[in-house]
Amino acid sequence: YPGTSGNTSFNDTSNPNSKLYDGQSSNICIENIVESGTTVNFDFGCTISCVVPTAQFYFNPYPADPTLQFVYNGTNADSYDWDFGDGNTSNTIYPVHTFTTNGNYNVCLTVTNNTCNDTDEICQVITINNVPDPCITPMASFTYNNAADPTISFSFNGTNADSYLWTFGDGASASNVPNPLHTYTTNGTYYVCVTTTNNTCGETDGYCQYIGVTGIGDACETQEILSGTQSISETYQVIDYIQSAQVITGNIEVNYDAGSYILMTNGFWAQAPSDLLAFIDGCDNLSATLTGESNEESLLTPYTQLKNYPNPFNHTTNIEFELTEDANISLVVFDATGKTVQELIKSEDKKVGKYTIEFEAQNLPTGTYFYAIRTGDHTKINKMILVQYQ
Repeated sequence: YPGTSGNTSFNDTSNPNSKLYDGQSSNICIENIVESGTTVNFDFGCTISCVVPTAQFYFNPYPADPTLQFVYNGTNADSYDWDFGDGNTSNTIYPVHTFTTNGNYNVCLTVTNNTCNDTDEICQVITINNVPDPCITPMASFTYNNAADPTISFSFNGTNADSYLWTFGDGASASNVPNPLHTYTTNGTYYVCVTTTNNTCGETDGYCQYIGVTGIGDACETQEILSGTQSISETYQVIDYIQSAQVITGNIEVNYDAGSYILMTNGFWAQAPSDLLAFIDGCDNLSATLTGESNEESLLTPYTQLKNYPNPFNHTTNIEFELTEDANISLVVFDATGKTVQELIKSEDKKVGKYTIEFEAQNLPTGTYFYAIRTGDHTKINKMILVQYQ
């Protein structure tokens, strides 16, 4: 107004587009004043200046790489647009961001002063090193125990494996358990391999080694496993089971292939003067002769289905048999030398039915054992293999 100097506050209620509309107060620049009576006209001839923003930032681990906190430390910004270079963005002033892959990233910040829409931008290349590898490469390795040769126990001792594939070098079916047992049928050297896989990303590793199998006896070497009063003039590698219910009533010749078992059990007999002559092929027709002896007692056996499971076994196995008539029985375990290891049933009267007896062998060494069920003059014997491992 006339006579007024400096900044003057007033309201402009006549122009709805005015910065002073609706009673707001502001400092303005007046270029010219024309007074006419009680009316004062103003010419606005100056432009209000805009303060340009500056883009600037730094970052800190939060709490550690690959998670970072970005801190804006520029000036005069009203809005913030972050681009982390991995397809992710933010519009906060102090964002926290986690990178998922190691590498270099071009991180950019664009700031805006909203008064006049001026912008500024800055970019920095940052390096991320500590994203953990989601796939851990497996390492294949194994040891083996041949104490029960030709049954070998294999133990996987590698790392980071989820699945296993074993091949035993003899053409037998593969195994997919971590610690398999495998029984070879022929002496020799075998190339055993295990392939392991980390299922997270399919990474594999393989390991192989040669093993030697020597525990299969020569089919032509002398080895006698007899029970009862039967006699063989010359005994070679046993090659079959002759069960106690079998009767020889005349001279009989039987041909066998070398390599399996012949086990003369108590209760088997040949009526005098009968002979059993066994020819063993593959051994230049070497033979074993069973001399007949008299026995007038009944040869019918009161038991069937003698077996054990599992076999081979670790620590414990179940021996199962079935009685077809009431009988007084004994069940004995003995080792390969014929020494009694344990009497599981000692001369007990049993009714007709199926029986399962648990045999615990935690304190016995790995090896081959036999179990025999006996009643009167009848004996039936089976073989089992104990493999001790944790």
